[in-house]
Amino acid sequence: MSGNDPDLRKLGARLAPAARRHVDQALAAIKGYKPTLGLLYGTDPALEDGQGSWSVAAYAPETVADLVSFYGKFGATVRFELDGLEVVIAQIGQAQQLSTPACSNCGIIVCG
Repeated sequence: MSGNDPDLRKLGARLAPAARRHVDQALAAIKGYKPTLGLLYGTDPALEDGQGSWSVAAYAPETVADLVSFYGKFGATVRFELDGLEVVIAQIGQAQQLSTPACSNCGIIVCG
């Protein structure tokens, strides 16, 4: 959980209620490490409208550190706050879209 971490940039979207419950349960079930929520965006070629969807992952602290270090070399941020949770989104363009008027509700994500 993010708490009041000043290094996290707050995103303007939130998780849909059912998705939030699922994420909370999944993260709480991991006992071997303190997980950080990861979000991955992809499009589904089977959908006619080309709309994408978000998938979730649970990253170990080492993975978070590696991603922050790698993307930090380019001045990019991958750690965010979404709905009160720390989240890692390595797809920089997709993360930025979650805080813009162009954001559209997409599966587990509810904008604005």
